[in-house]
Amino acid sequence: MTERIVDVFDKNSVRIITYTVRITAFNRTLCCDDFEREALWMASRDKIAPDNQLTWLTAKVQTGRC
Repeated sequence: MTERIVDVFDKNSVRIITYTVRITAFNRTLCCDDFEREALWMASRDKIAPDNQLTWLTAKVQTGRC
């Protein structure tokens, strides 16, 4: 299992939450995009923003982590 710390930002580039994202990958290499996509899914599931604002969220693996 691979772990990264990922920040999720609103449309104004304000960090709204930080997730520890853990992904198990069999026979494939994980990249930053995989962890960022998972963090956005987690934010959606956790109702971090209203549904109509979810498309404005962005995610970024913390520096030095990917």
